[in-house]
Amino acid sequence: RAEQLEAQLGGTRREADGVTRDAKARSADAKAKDVRLNRALEELDKTRGALAAAQADARAASGPAAQAERAALSAENGRLRKQKAELLLAFKKQAKLVDVLKRQ
Repeated sequence: RAEQLEAQLGGTRREADGVTRDAKARSADAKAKDVRLNRALEELDKTRGALAAAQADARAASGPAAQAERAALSAENGRLRKQKAELLLAFKKQAKLVDVLKRQ
């Protein structure tokens, strides 16, 4: 009878050790998942902040001041293109005159 109880006690201890190991493993797994979850939440917060900043920049870029600046730059661009065309035309005329003078 004592041997039976000792065997039963040994089996119960092994079972308790197994349960304890399982509990520790589950606890470690839960901690690892919590760490991963916290990192993911931090990354989400960073991404949300970046999105908010990008949206604010987009709103600022479409404001009246930005539109006025774009209009001014467009006008200056047109003026410079016209000036370039005039300079090219003058250069071509000058090249023709040089060519005519060389022939004389």
